[in-house]
Amino acid sequence: MELKTRKDFMQLLQQNPGLIFIKLGAKWCKPCAIIADVVRDVFEKMPEHILTFDLDVDVSSDLFAFLKTKKMVQGIPTILCYHTGNISYIPDDSVSGTDLQQIHDFFKNNLRDHVIH
Repeated sequence: MELKTRKDFMQLLQQNPGLIFIKLGAKWCKPCAIIADVVRDVFEKMPEHILTFDLDVDVSSDLFAFLKTKKMVQGIPTILCYHTGNISYIPDDSVSGTDLQQIHDFFKNNLRDHVIH
């Protein structure tokens, strides 16, 4: 599934099979590069019922602008988490910045009830 626009995003929330993680970043963003490998490693280990998206805000500018105007994202890098049943643009949890311990805790807390290999 492609995730570029707010319409794509709202459709995705309706079809959430378990959890959705959305990382917002950009190629030119140095802080995004700092967390890129860590997030990619976590995303690659996710089971099928957990959807992951690593979005470039320059490509998914409509969605980024929507989330920014709704005050869901203040800057990048940001990772948003949506649990099953949440059909609102307001995430169940989020983490911003490059603090690897905060990112680790974010995934640990949201994946508590899901098996990761």
